[in-house]
Amino acid sequence: MILPPQEFVKTDSNNVNAIVNGIGDGIGDADDLISKADKVIDAAENDEAETAGEGEGSRETKMSGIGLTELQKVAYEGIQEIAGYELTRKEINSKIQEVRERLEAKGISKKALAVALMVSKMNEDHLDGFDTAYLICRKAINLPVQSEMFDFPARST
Repeated sequence: MILPPQEFVKTDSNNVNAIVNGIGDGIGDADDLISKADKVIDAAENDEAETAGEGEGSRETKMSGIGLTELQKVAYEGIQEIAGYELTRKEINSKIQEVRERLEAKGISKKALAVALMVSKMNEDHLDGFDTAYLICRKAINLPVQSEMFDFPARST
């Protein structure tokens, strides 16, 4: 079934500036509001230029003076939160790298460790499938696994 074409309704949600600047009442053209917002932003930028070098106020304080919408505040807070997590991730990655280097110094290759980590995260079904497929692939390239190399005592769960 083909639906009739929908009439284009002009709302603030069709206006990129209204969306980006977070202004408008959701029912029509936001050009007047954009003009007012631009004046507020210009005034804030002028104030910022006048106080440059004086060290007054944090960046957050200056941003609040230009009329951030709730969505913009949420975006700002989210960006700050992600930046914090990225710093934490950087610290964690550094610790992981230290462990890898320590194991490599003991003779555990990076690739062997990567496979071991991957396998350690598999459930029993995936592990069985992986083991079977791995053996098939090794035989396919004429590099069979030496079975006695893997005669370990059963692991306790």
